[in-house]
Amino acid sequence: MVVYPSSSSQSPLRNLLGCWNFQKPENQVRGQGEPSLLTGMVNKVVHEFDADRKRVHVIGASSGAAMTSILAVTYPDMFASAAIFAGCEYACDKVLTAGPENISPVVTAQQAYAQLSSRARQVPVSVIQGDADATVPPLFAARLVTHFAALDDLVVDGALDGDVDDVPDTTARVVNDGDRPYVKTTYSARGGGTPLIEKYLIEGLGHKWPKGGKADFVDPLGPDISSLVWKDFFATHALP
Repeated sequence: MVVYPSSSSQSPLRNLLGCWNFQKPENQVRGQGEPSLLTGMVNKVVHEFDADRKRVHVIGASSGAAMTSILAVTYPDMFASAAIFAGCEYACDKVLTAGPENISPVVTAQQAYAQLSSRARQVPVSVIQGDADATVPPLFAARLVTHFAALDDLVVDGALDGDVDDVPDTTARVVNDGDRPYVKTTYSARGGGTPLIEKYLIEGLGHKWPKGGKADFVDPLGPDISSLVWKDFFATHALP
């Protein structure tokens, strides 16, 4: 089952661009604002269709990707895993205001850890980014990896001591006929095991969803990220 909450259906008074308002402080906490609206939709669907609560996942693109980062931090007990396409980390508004060079993704990870509270859990995250994206530059994908690696590290024992880091465990460049090449990297905990973070960097892709048909913000070429995220990532994760 897939639920598509449309930010474009909002009143123009909420956002003239039809985007999720991830930059507003009231939308960065549990139990209020847009995170509450989105998780309310999830709860309604899970209840009405008797879905498996341990296998609920969240994915977003652009402003929806920034909101996905927020949901992974504020509702780690609801979402088994998260996929962030052309987005940014929790507390991204502070990064955009100060400039990426002036605030470390480790600092925003510490802010995210404070938000986790007693629900602290390592939420597996897939980061997807086009390397020709002029709207959300690739540096934000690198920041996302460092951010969630630091957050996962903090979840272990409250300290930044290398339990999880942003050094890749595997790196592979994939080339398929008719698709854009991409580089996939994975990141696991110090003791190994299933990767906690993965990153797809798609060559030549702008601010568009790959292989999504014909529409605005859609690229006709693959890879088929929808299938990759579902089969290789979401389907392998569940809540404890």
